[in-house]
Amino acid sequence: MRIAVVSSNREVIGGAETYLRWLLRALIARGHELCVAFEHEAEHEERALDRGLGDAPRFSLPELGLARWQERLVAFAPDVVYAHRVSQPALEGWLVRRFKAVTYAHDFHGSCATGTRRHTVPALSSCERTFGPACLAINYLRGCGMRRPDHLLSTFGRQRARAELMREYSAVIVASRHVRDVYLRQGLGADHVRILPYPTLEWSAAPEPPASRELRGQVLFVGRITELKGLDHAVRAVALAERWLGRELGLLVAGEGPELAPCLALARELSVNVRALGWVEDEAKRKLFGEVDALLVPSLWPEPFGIVGIEAGALGVPAIGYALGGIPDWLVGGVSGELAEGLDPAALALALVRALRDPAHHAALGRGAWEVARRHLPEDHIMELERILANEHRNRIR
Repeated sequence: MRIAVVSSNREVIGGAETYLRWLLRALIARGHELCVAFEHEAEHEERALDRGLGDAPRFSLPELGLARWQERLVAFAPDVVYAHRVSQPALEGWLVRRFKAVTYAHDFHGSCATGTRRHTVPALSSCERTFGPACLAINYLRGCGMRRPDHLLSTFGRQRARAELMREYSAVIVASRHVRDVYLRQGLGADHVRILPYPTLEWSAAPEPPASRELRGQVLFVGRITELKGLDHAVRAVALAERWLGRELGLLVAGEGPELAPCLALARELSVNVRALGWVEDEAKRKLFGEVDALLVPSLWPEPFGIVGIEAGALGVPAIGYALGGIPDWLVGGVSGELAEGLDPAALALALVRALRDPAHHAALGRGAWEVARRHLPEDHIMELERILANEHRNRIR
């Protein structure tokens, strides 16, 4: 197939771009002809997801301008466009009306005025509402996150436009049951929304279960450090877990973002031993997984999936997190890790204690995490994706 992959970001900033970096090489390796078109350039060239891609044509809006960008895409004549987080509704509308197009909804594209689908009033909770005009008032009544009315109206308008465009895609791919349910409530048909979870990418689970390993007293947080990712909850949970376990724990933080400095200050206040490692990936991340007892996933929004969880699981590292969004699709309490029974640091700490208190139970969780990761094999993902894209290609040429 001739596949045009269209991505908002050229730089790897999270799970969506990490997935795309793997996918581009996987599609080329399987003989597909690719071109890659970006809305935004990479600020850090070393993090560009298309590095080392060979001769596949790629281009960006800042480089060419809109008219030439569109001309290049038309000239490539793709059988299907595979779109990822296109941020401009006008551009997205042109794509779905000019080509046969499939999108992977990495987040809540076109289904939430703020994009987070959560409430913070009276307490933190996932939003189960259908997106619509009532969300403008609900934003303030339930603390959805937008404060300035002009910003709320602007983002609401963009999301409403995106909601209509989601109906025009030939297929909408999602990573979890939670995201699928969101789009079904929006009125998309059950045959239109396909669940295709993220694969373990380069982290294919070993053919044999992991051996038991000695507890090292180290836990890991990986991700962009924003308020939604909950690093502050991780710091507080580690402080409590140390007290309840009666031993010191170290928290390794792999990532960057605006909330890092406040979280480091909180760690000093609570006397938590935190080591901030900055941005890590590839072999450095693999090495980290080999050094820790557990992965903390304290996301404070309904994470659409949480790809880092199955990356860790492929190497036998169990996860501890909140039962929000798509996380319970791979984090099965008592099997592949521990789920907090509540959305606060104390509940997260109790889950961490359950995972680390007994070495035999911890070893069982590591095996369970490995078994869950084996259900997300890269080859299975790519073959199912090919079937979805090829079906849309056949629909186009009939």
